[in-house]
Amino acid sequence: MKQAEKIASYPSTGEHIYVLRSLSYTHHGIYMGESKVVHFQTPLETGRMDSSEIVESDFQEFLGPDGSDWYMYKYGATEEEVSGNPRGSCTTWHSDEITTVLERAREALREGFGQFNIVGSNCEDFALYCKTGQRSQTSGQYLSAMRRIEAVRQAAAIGYRSPIVYAGCVLGWFSAEDFVKQTNVSGNMERSTNRRR
Repeated sequence: MKQAEKIASYPSTGEHIYVLRSLSYTHHGIYMGESKVVHFQTPLETGRMDSSEIVESDFQEFLGPDGSDWYMYKYGATEEEVSGNPRGSCTTWHSDEITTVLERAREALREGFGQFNIVGSNCEDFALYCKTGQRSQTSGQYLSAMRRIEAVRQAAAIGYRSPIVYAGCVLGWFSAEDFVKQTNVSGNMERSTNRRR
């Protein structure tokens, strides 16, 4: 999977950063300075479905137990950059002033950000909100989930019933396009066979 350039030092205050937790999940937060990150700790982070809250963590704690590399989310990207990079790594939206970004993060720390929902209320949505003041329903995590659901639907539509195929769709190994291509190849082969008869 292509990712943004890895960054070795500490982020600048007010930066939207993210870490890879798995092949299909990234965790996002706002770097507050002084080795602190404010982020939306979701059930995906805690492992408990009843747990979602805005927390302030030490930078190393945010990176995770294995000290994962961190990446900077890019604002003001071109359409070409957005389409050429993984979802959840950049946006065409522009960031607000640092003081506004930090103010929004501190306010959410006091007042919350609502209940976790993969659609419009996840850790990436929180960081986007802090940076822009906009609440998005087109976060990378949401779009990634929708692509995986579409892959499962497409696999089922052409007759796949194997749990292994479904697991591959959920893990992102297969896309809906893979099954469309297979349908097109099968259809072309069938038409070719019918012409020979």
